[in-house]
Amino acid sequence: MIFLDCCFSGNFSVDRSSSFSIEETVDDFAGKGYAVLSSSNSTQASYGHPDKPISVFTSFLCDAFRDKLIVRQGMVSLNDIQKLVCLYSQVWSHRNPDKPQQPIFRANMGGTIRFKVHEYVPFQPMKIYEECDEYIIYDVKPSHIGVTKRYSVEVILKAPLSLDEIGKVSLEVTRKVRSAEVYNNPDTQLILSGKLADIIWIYFGRDESDMIRKTYLCMTTWVDDAQNKDWWYRVNSEDTFIINNVHFKLFPYYEYLRRLNQENMGSRERVIYETREMLSSLITLAERIIYQFNEFKNAILTEQELFDELESLVSEVESYYIKSTDLPIPPDDIKDWREACSLLFGTIHDLSLYYNKKYLSQRTTANRKSCMEMTISRYYSDLENVRRLEKDVL
Repeated sequence: MIFLDCCFSGNFSVDRSSSFSIEETVDDFAGKGYAVLSSSNSTQASYGHPDKPISVFTSFLCDAFRDKLIVRQGMVSLNDIQKLVCLYSQVWSHRNPDKPQQPIFRANMGGTIRFKVHEYVPFQPMKIYEECDEYIIYDVKPSHIGVTKRYSVEVILKAPLSLDEIGKVSLEVTRKVRSAEVYNNPDTQLILSGKLADIIWIYFGRDESDMIRKTYLCMTTWVDDAQNKDWWYRVNSEDTFIINNVHFKLFPYYEYLRRLNQENMGSRERVIYETREMLSSLITLAERIIYQFNEFKNAILTEQELFDELESLVSEVESYYIKSTDLPIPPDDIKDWREACSLLFGTIHDLSLYYNKKYLSQRTTANRKSCMEMTISRYYSDLENVRRLEKDVL
């Protein structure tokens, strides 16, 4: 990472955007390369700060590094730093029109860099798993909202039970789970700790694969007396009904979805190879789009020129994204990684939408730019998630 703080410092170039090879891992690619952030463009002077013994740019850069609002999970990204420096400089230039400074940012780097700011210990929700003769409580997930304590419970049926028997299991699981203390964050734990659950949904499947793929045979709903039971226990289709005071909802496509998964599941090797092939193409295109967008932000390209530069890239992204939806279904053990890749593919597709000539009339210049900035941040986050999960796959 190079910071240039001098007059006319924007008069530099870097190699074009980085490319992701199928031979690489995302860990090899992300954060590798170089980036340059200059204090001004190629025709501007760089000024000293009127109230500090340092330059305006260095002051903004130090402020950005110390800004706690851009810290995520103990880390701060180069992308957020350069965005904040550019924002500070924009405000400075507005207030000092005779001393404008526009930082220039260019990079030949995969993704972005993250700098460690402090130790981060993620909140760890309690895990509940219990095996009984007829069923397994596979997971209990908090779905709390406000002061209402709610749980979604996944249950594996170990034997083929009738609906009457599933209803009895539902009531038994409800009694066990109602006093559970499972939370997603310490704030919710502080509010709801010690309180009995108000609402419990139980999702039933036949094996662990059903749990992993969220393919359920049926679900039951239980609510306490403080809730509107007419609403929660409503029967509004042939697939919802009440048996022995237990509210059921059947999922009529359960068998079809199980069969679809089984018949269209690819081998581990094939899924990994074809997904990595798609990663190689789409990540490379994403980096090229971001490079051109940065040139627009650097005022090197006009908005119309950006539309023109991205026209062929947009078409390529669209083509690859459509192909990505036809990738084979992954085996259970790499499903999380493949889903993370699919989310990344979707985000890259979003990058291609805002400066797509087909949608020119649907957004303002400011809206396009704002949406693009948010999607780039999401791209870096999705890329980091793929990098993290990839370690258990390759």
